[in-house]
Amino acid sequence: MKNIILRYGIISSIILTLMGLINWFFIAKPLGYGASEVMGYLSMIIALSTVYFGVRYYKENDCNGIISFGQAFKVGMGISLIPSIVMFLYTAFFFKVWGEDFKLWAEEHFQATLTPEAFVEYQKQMEAMGPLMDNLAFQGGLMFATVLIIGLVVTLVVAFVLQTKEKSSRLA
Repeated sequence: MKNIILRYGIISSIILTLMGLINWFFIAKPLGYGASEVMGYLSMIIALSTVYFGVRYYKENDCNGIISFGQAFKVGMGISLIPSIVMFLYTAFFFKVWGEDFKLWAEEHFQATLTPEAFVEYQKQMEAMGPLMDNLAFQGGLMFATVLIIGLVVTLVVAFVLQTKEKSSRLA
């Protein structure tokens, strides 16, 4: 089970990291904040689709086609934990390298889309959160939690769909 969790977790992490870089360099700036946000969540869902493939592989190859909800949940969350950790590291790295560019890009977006009064309120909120916005552990922690929560939802669905009940050998 550990090898399956590692294999599918690493695949998920690679997908998530590559899509994050593609988003920043090719989608965010030319297409804008909304497209970037959609791409971000879409990349998490696509990357976490590996949960389904990992649980199915485990069920078919290690469990003789029979898996309980609990077993499927355990494998799925194991897989989800790996890209969550990688996303923490990626986000900390991203904000270390491109954090100022990101903040300026986001500010330009909000200045262009909010009313002047709402933009002043936005700036006040950002100033109040100043230390947190520059804290790599906080930024990484937010993304860790986001990926893990989406992974939890995906895992619950996958465990429900793939669970099997042993057929009773009794005659009905």
